[in-house]
Amino acid sequence: MERQTFHETIHCDVIGSETFLLTICTKCRDVPEGDIDAALINWVCSCGRCWKVHQAEDGDCEKQRLKRTVVRLGDFQYRFAELVNSLTLMEVVDGYQYPADFEKRRAFPAHPTRVLYKRDARSPAAQEAPIAMTLPVEMRKQAAAVENCVGAVVSLSPALAWLTKGSELKFQELNIRPKPVGQVLFWNTDSGQLERPANIHTVLVVSPDNDRRESSDDTEKQWWEKIGDAGWVLDPTFLQYSFETAVQPIFEYLWTRVWAHDATGQTTSALNSVDGFGSSFHHDLELNRDSDSDLTAVALVNEVWIRAMDNALYHQIEDLGGRDVFLNSSHEDFGRSQDLLERAVISAVREARDSVDAVLFLREATIIDSLRWLVSTSWGCGHGTMMNALQK
Repeated sequence: MERQTFHETIHCDVIGSETFLLTICTKCRDVPEGDIDAALINWVCSCGRCWKVHQAEDGDCEKQRLKRTVVRLGDFQYRFAELVNSLTLMEVVDGYQYPADFEKRRAFPAHPTRVLYKRDARSPAAQEAPIAMTLPVEMRKQAAAVENCVGAVVSLSPALAWLTKGSELKFQELNIRPKPVGQVLFWNTDSGQLERPANIHTVLVVSPDNDRRESSDDTEKQWWEKIGDAGWVLDPTFLQYSFETAVQPIFEYLWTRVWAHDATGQTTSALNSVDGFGSSFHHDLELNRDSDSDLTAVALVNEVWIRAMDNALYHQIEDLGGRDVFLNSSHEDFGRSQDLLERAVISAVREARDSVDAVLFLREATIIDSLRWLVSTSWGCGHGTMMNALQK
């Protein structure tokens, strides 16, 4: 294993002694080459000024690598949920003659949304406390969890499920009141005013796959099994938040909260006619079940965006060598790969946007039927593979 020697003696007020950092492993850290100060991303002592000694024989490398993967998955989720939202967000335009059967609230691209605070996986690891009191209050409010609305969850769920399938991590979803704050905020308006507070919010988590572990005795559990009991919240601003609550596999959430209910709350399978289990269409109906508006067109449009993104992500990641190569690449390679993925998704979603706009503005009399046809033609092997990973 490649190592770099780094000698520094620091007096620690917490442990009351001097800490001597012996070696730093260069295989599992996720910082720019040569950025030694930020190398021990989650080994920072609570005093904030010293580090623990890296001992590979104690499993530190594996632990660090998994935490690095969680950060990368979080960065992936942030980047592409924000990207697709900015490319496809709809707003009302005064003076346009809207078709009678189309939801008037959304018909044109709106200004891109802005995430209040996030840490790009390519930047040096933050060493401050999980919720630094020096941050503005708006940032602290949503620093305890990845900010997500249902749209962001459904848009990245297939890709995240596929990326973690077969790995030591499994993708799950959790509904909780984030600690230690009472709300998280998904986005804010251009005027800077906070919007969409939610006391109960959806949080994406990744935890070790405990289903493959046979031991039920806590004393016999490995570190990853104990951590997995609470779940890893996917948050690039900090690596680990443990919530004392049960996690729910994403496919169970989709089944119990979305697919098995129609807009009136009655159990049915009729909605399955659009795309099948777990589609954006069902999420939109679930989210707006108390609304008088007909959101069918909006739901179908969202499904087109997701399929375009999934197909682009899948083919680009396969071209890079597959999901394992993508997630385990070096710091610089991962950053370059993210940029390639972003360009591929932008191209695919813009093309899909052109197709959707043609339906919305050229086929006013048959918008719903035309959108259903567009959804049916947008299925690809990438989206299909990711949906299969999501369901299993």
